[in-house]
Amino acid sequence: MKRWAGPVLALPGLLAIAALAVQDPGARGMFAGWVLTSALSPERVVPLLGLGVALALLDRRRSWSALAIVVAGAVIGFKIRPWFMAALDGVPQAAAHLFLTGPISNVAAGLLLLAPQGARKWLFVPVAGLAGAMLAVATGLTDPTVNGLVVPCAGVAIGVWIVAAAALAAGAVDHPWFVIAARIAGSWLLAAGLLYGSAVLIPRHANPDPPVLPQEAPSNGLGKQPPGLELKAE
Repeated sequence: MKRWAGPVLALPGLLAIAALAVQDPGARGMFAGWVLTSALSPERVVPLLGLGVALALLDRRRSWSALAIVVAGAVIGFKIRPWFMAALDGVPQAAAHLFLTGPISNVAAGLLLLAPQGARKWLFVPVAGLAGAMLAVATGLTDPTVNGLVVPCAGVAIGVWIVAAAALAAGAVDHPWFVIAARIAGSWLLAAGLLYGSAVLIPRHANPDPPVLPQEAPSNGLGKQPPGLELKAE
């Protein structure tokens, strides 16, 4: 049963996502569009998958505790979102990239995957809390209902579902190479977060104005150029 716990948990959510995806785009509601374009965007899903794989390297008690910490971090994230946005307001292009919530989550999940097992047993607490907070900030920034409760609750539920399904599925893998694969995935996440974050910080320069071409000399009305500009025959 342990081997199939992850797929069993993931299957209902995947079927619901498929049902939303096959709908005609014009017939989708605002909530369905948000789920497909924001809640399930790569920058939101990838670090959560990495966190789930990292939790699979821990014992069951710590793994379930991490899910509770993610929820607690999300609650804190919704509260501190204005402060977080104000703190990163001076960062170039931060607002256009959800205030770097994606790169921060990638770096945190990557570090947890790369950490030694002894450090991972304690590092999962701040990483899980940070992941939940970044999930809440990104959900609040993309919430089309502005002040509703459905989207924030759904965003956190989807995030916890992704982490739990990934943790259960990865926990069923009982091979010596799994730890090596997890570290490789952690290095990718860390590199992606650092590269993405660094690219965002580089200011974009405005394109220079095109050069002004000289205007043609006005004609004198007789089909000839003004005196001094006529071409002389050789």
